[in-house]
Amino acid sequence: VNNNDNSGCVHQQEHDDASSPAVVLSRPTNEFVQVMEKELNCMGLQECLANMQAIQTQSETRLKVIHGIRDKLDCATGETLCLETKLNELLLLQKQEQTQNTNNNDEKDKDNVELSLKQISIKLGCHKGQNTMTCVKEQLDAIEKKNQLDKTIHDSFIKDATAKQVLSQQERKALISGTIHQVDESLLESKYRPKSEWSQSYPKYNIVGMAKAGTSQFYNILTHHQDTRHLHNGTKEFCVPYAPPLLPPQQQQQQIGTTMTVMKDYNDVRQNQDLQKALFEYHSHIHIWHNRGDTKKQTVNGCIQTNQLSWHYQYLPQSYLQNAKYFFLLRDPADLLWAAWNFWRQPDLDAVGVTALYQTNKTEDYRSPELFHEIVASNGKLVSFAWIHRGVLKQITEWARTVIQAVGRENVLFLRNEAMAPDQIQTSGFLQEISKFTGLSVDGFDKSTTKQRTNCNDEKGEYSKCSKSSLSSSNKGLYSISNKRPMMEKTRQLIYLLIHDDCVLWKKEFGVEYKECLDALPY
Repeated sequence: VNNNDNSGCVHQQEHDDASSPAVVLSRPTNEFVQVMEKELNCMGLQECLANMQAIQTQSETRLKVIHGIRDKLDCATGETLCLETKLNELLLLQKQEQTQNTNNNDEKDKDNVELSLKQISIKLGCHKGQNTMTCVKEQLDAIEKKNQLDKTIHDSFIKDATAKQVLSQQERKALISGTIHQVDESLLESKYRPKSEWSQSYPKYNIVGMAKAGTSQFYNILTHHQDTRHLHNGTKEFCVPYAPPLLPPQQQQQQIGTTMTVMKDYNDVRQNQDLQKALFEYHSHIHIWHNRGDTKKQTVNGCIQTNQLSWHYQYLPQSYLQNAKYFFLLRDPADLLWAAWNFWRQPDLDAVGVTALYQTNKTEDYRSPELFHEIVASNGKLVSFAWIHRGVLKQITEWARTVIQAVGRENVLFLRNEAMAPDQIQTSGFLQEISKFTGLSVDGFDKSTTKQRTNCNDEKGEYSKCSKSSLSSSNKGLYSISNKRPMMEKTRQLIYLLIHDDCVLWKKEFGVEYKECLDALPY
């Protein structure tokens, strides 16, 4: 059947009298039609043909249709000969119907069956001029081999995850051993010692993690409560290396550049005068900003650089910090990783490299679900895997434990990103958890803010409000950098296996449960 024939058949159907008698299909043909209607969610062959043409030729979609046809026609997986026989039966039926039936309805049915078979061959990647049955068999064999490879990879991930589960109690013990205490003030340079007037300046509420888990939206929700305010107007993440000094613009640039350089690798407050100086300047600025606003309202900061907590807890007296509360947001690990991979550049993947503009750009960078899957499935055999595994996934638990080690478990509230969704937040208990932890009233949260998302998908920035289309569940996990195509389901399952032991720890140590991740192991 060529394209002209295809078009002609469709036009003929469009002009048929709607009152024409229904065609009685033979059993094999009727089964085939039922399969097509079920798998392509259509009613009648004409609609099925239209749906089939609209579906992109993705391997997972082809495999789903083929498996559905096999199930209905009693062909077991791997029995390509069985399916070939069934298809031959349909071809024979066509010939019988062509010779035995002369009325228009029979001719229309014959054309539809022929078109259905032709479309299936096209869907499998066959081209005009190829022998249809030979091509179908070859494509089915290729799909089976790819399916077997996916199963082999998945089984290897299960084996690794099982081994990690056994070793987790021995090798991955909690780092929590109490809070970090202030250093002896006599060890600090006298000119850089904390001032007594700072005792009430440290922010009351601090959002400290996790990047790509909704910290921007949570910051907006928390700062729009009637009893809270921004620590620093216009700055969500008011962190030590980036604190803007209260100097003229030119001097600001000079001091910021110096601060970023001296702060890069220093963690021990006792032995580093540059760090002492930077902390002194930072807390001086915090004190100024604290007194510029309504001091009756509690301040909120969103610095998610968890290593800085140890600096503050080494530097400031405990009495300055005793009322501070911390929030750590978690997110489904597969969704978080897919979002991070689409959002950030990678030094070992992107040709542009990681520059000051570290966010991906569709003009210069490349992302796709297939590339992402290959990196994850490599399980360490590709360089880019290290960024995915150690750079993102495994740091979640380590960063959360770093926070607990610095401030104490009783001062940290772990929250699920999913419970903050605009269509869930009023019924999920999310606001009630915050209220219980902080003492803030539930009624004090701004309802319009809880109904809005920021910094989602391609609308980047903590103050960029997401469009209604971005909030739709159908657009969840779709990014323009990867052509609005979702992460593959098989990739998601591998990620759950990669981080399964951490998901167990999240439930035990942080009280946050992701059932799909916990259920990734079959036993």
